[in-house]
Amino acid sequence: EELIGKSAKLLRGKQTNADSANYIDEQIRNLKEVDIDLMYHTKSNLPFFCNLIATPIFDERSHIRYYLILFRNISYKE
Repeated sequence: EELIGKSAKLLRGKQTNADSANYIDEQIRNLKEVDIDLMYHTKSNLPFFCNLIATPIFDERSHIRYYLILFRNISYKE
């Protein structure tokens, strides 16, 4: 709930892979969907491995309205 309306960049930390972060930024600049696994950080700076899916949402004139971003903690995935 604390991230609603905010950038997912807030979850990046020192263990977030720079290449993964750059890939996400590039895809979003190009209005593309993103589906990637990477290390993010909680607000108390604890790392967690997550799957991020970011989908652009367009209006009826094909203008970008926002991105719908879903995070799934996969730290404990077997």
